[in-house]
Amino acid sequence: YMSPEQCQGEVVCESSDLYSLGCVLYEALSGHPPYSGSNSFQVMTAHVSGTIPTIERSDVLSGLRVVVDTCLQKSPGDRYRDADSLIEDLNLVLHGERLRHAQSSGQRKLASIREKLKEGVSPSCCIGAFVVCLVLVLVTVCNTIPTTRGFEPTQMPHAEAPLIVIEKPEVKRPTVSKPELPKATVFESRHLALWDNAARMPPW
Repeated sequence: YMSPEQCQGEVVCESSDLYSLGCVLYEALSGHPPYSGSNSFQVMTAHVSGTIPTIERSDVLSGLRVVVDTCLQKSPGDRYRDADSLIEDLNLVLHGERLRHAQSSGQRKLASIREKLKEGVSPSCCIGAFVVCLVLVLVTVCNTIPTTRGFEPTQMPHAEAPLIVIEKPEVKRPTVSKPELPKATVFESRHLALWDNAARMPPW
C-alpha cells in the first residue's frame, strides 16, 4: 500500500496516506489489492508506473469508483488535498449527491490540457507547427494541380457531321438557230443553171 512517491524514496505527505487509504478501499470493494506481483519489487513498480485499476463490480456506485480512483492517482497533486475533502465526498456519495472534490479521468485530462494552455507555448513550438502546416498545404496543392506531362485533356464525344449532297444545277445551253439564206432571184437561178450545164458539158 506504499504510495508511488514513497516507493521512489521521495518525501511523503498527507496525500501519500490518502493513497494508501485508497488501496484499502479498493481491496474492500473488489476483493483484491490494486496491484500484485511475484515479489515486492514488481508490486512497487506497478504502484509507480502501472495503470490505475478500475473496480469491475456493477453493484458499486459510480461516485464511489470516482472517489477511489482519485485516491489512487500517481501524482499527489491529482489526489484529494486532505482527509476532510475525502470525507465530504464520501458523504455526498451516500446521499446520492454530486461530488465536490473528486474528478473523473475525463475531467482530469481536461484540467491538464487547460493547465498546459495557461503555461503557454514556446516560440520554437509555434514556428515548428507553422512550418509543418505550410509543408502540408504545399503538398496538398501540388497533388491537386495536374502536371503538364501527365495531364491528358478530356476528349469530348465526336459528333459526325451530316453528309450534305450538293446537286449540280442543270445548265441549259441556248439553241442557236441557223440563219436562213436569202432565196435566189430568178436571174441568179438562171445564171446558176447555166454554170451547172457548162460544168457538165464535155471538154472540146
